[in-house]
Amino acid sequence: MIKKKGLVKLVVAALVFAVFDIWIFTSLLGSYRSFTSTNSIKEVTLFAKTAPAQAEYIDEWIAGLPDVIEGGRILYLGLDNDYNFFPVAGDGLL
Repeated sequence: MIKKKGLVKLVVAALVFAVFDIWIFTSLLGSYRSFTSTNSIKEVTLFAKTAPAQAEYIDEWIAGLPDVIEGGRILYLGLDNDYNFFPVAGDGLL
């Protein structure tokens, strides 16, 4: 039979292990989220830099988005003479 002193040691050891396990989990989760966030921003920035200068190629460029960024959505905005943005093409128009 387990004595009271042995039971207390077991509970303390289990708590120390649980705290250490939670600390490792949260550290890894934070690192993973930071890594994926940084990579997502880099992917979107790189894709945006490939936008064509001529408006007639916009639809073709937008059609290539699923090949570059899985699950991505896009809205291409134009600029009028009064410096107001307006939607030209993309998923946001649907």
